[in-house]
Amino acid sequence: MSETVPAQSLTDSDRERCLELLRSHCVEGRLTLGEFADRAELLLHAKSPTELGVLTGDLPPLDARLPAKPRATWAVSIFGSSNHRVRRRLSKRTLVFSLFGASRLDLGDALIGTEEVSITAVAIFGAVKIVVPSGIGVDMVSLPVFGASKDDSEAGRPVAGSPVIRVQSIPFFGAVKVLDDSWMLERG
Repeated sequence: MSETVPAQSLTDSDRERCLELLRSHCVEGRLTLGEFADRAELLLHAKSPTELGVLTGDLPPLDARLPAKPRATWAVSIFGSSNHRVRRRLSKRTLVFSLFGASRLDLGDALIGTEEVSITAVAIFGAVKIVVPSGIGVDMVSLPVFGASKDDSEAGRPVAGSPVIRVQSIPFFGAVKVLDDSWMLERG
């Protein structure tokens, strides 16, 4: 007669430890914002410690060498358009500027080095779009002058403990919009 070994159950403290490990790797610049968001989503649906191991098994030790120092990040469009997908270490402060144009900054592949990243978005007779991965926290403040700012990200539903993107928006006869990456999936 064979006995079946019951699967170990996953506790809330197991999930919290795993999420803290993922967050630490993201804040240290070892996981992109998109990778963190994807793994955090899988963590919420994990049913066993084995599944948690799959989420963290490929991560280097926290004392491993970090990627290169962050470079200043900016996206500028003047009478034109710019489309930037950040694929490197993002500086703590970033500028997105549009004058009679359109600027788009996609943070899905961005590495960060702090728990908070600040983005100043200025749109003068233009438009700025900032795309963040679903599940990443967004805190937006705005000073519109005959313009509009809108946070269409899942700001009300960030993953607990996720890094925060702070957006200071200054639209002057323009528009600044924050979107999560799900809008790209809807548009194909």
